[in-house]
Amino acid sequence: MKLKTISAIAAVMAVSSSAHAAVNLVVNGGFETSSQKFAHEFGASWVYGQTLLGWTSPSVKAFNVWEPNGTVATTINARDRFNPTGSTVTGAQGQYLWKLPPVPDPDGGAFVVLDGDTSANGPLQQMINGLKIGKVYTLSFDWAVAQYKSRVGATTEKLKVDFGADTFTTAIVSNPSKDAQGWFTVTHRFTATSTSQLLSFLSIGTPLGLPPAALLDGVSLTTVPEPTSWAMMILGFFGLGAVLRRRRVAVTA
Repeated sequence: MKLKTISAIAAVMAVSSSAHAAVNLVVNGGFETSSQKFAHEFGASWVYGQTLLGWTSPSVKAFNVWEPNGTVATTINARDRFNPTGSTVTGAQGQYLWKLPPVPDPDGGAFVVLDGDTSANGPLQQMINGLKIGKVYTLSFDWAVAQYKSRVGATTEKLKVDFGADTFTTAIVSNPSKDAQGWFTVTHRFTATSTSQLLSFLSIGTPLGLPPAALLDGVSLTTVPEPTSWAMMILGFFGLGAVLRRRRVAVTA
């Protein structure tokens, strides 16, 4: 292969790579990094405080729990305000999930469980910096619905998502007693109005006291490629095609 052909292919690959490159602006979007390694309640409501890198749970009423993986989430009591030691003795059981959804977590590993009871819910937040005003960003996340083993009864669940002044809500998901639904992948586009904006997830469920719970994982916020980037990539492919056509003609001659 001639040097010009190699150079053309390299140029197209470079343009294509830059057009598709997507840097996740969310810190610890997969919730893998926690200062504690066991399942535990985190945030302002609990003794461990804000244990998740990049995230805060500022409400003192919020019951938000970090799970290191699905096996622990369905077999081992979380250490929380109701069960500080994770004890399995009678009267202290039930701070884990009845089951996981039939669809595996696309992100795998750790995730968070956000209580949807309006008397015990609170936002999970992260300040996103380095934004460009007027630029479009794509938010993506995976979520599911489940229920703690200390409760029974059918529930409904949804997530309210805020990014700066922009808000949207996921579809409402119904969950039979002792069951789990999902995972669902959600994508939504936002236009930045400031260089720093607060990203927030709030679990909202019914009825009170069961409690309904939302599982959250795989949070990412990436820029949408500019039209000029796509145009450059298309021109690059046309250029490569022209080089290859000339090479075929030369070989034939």
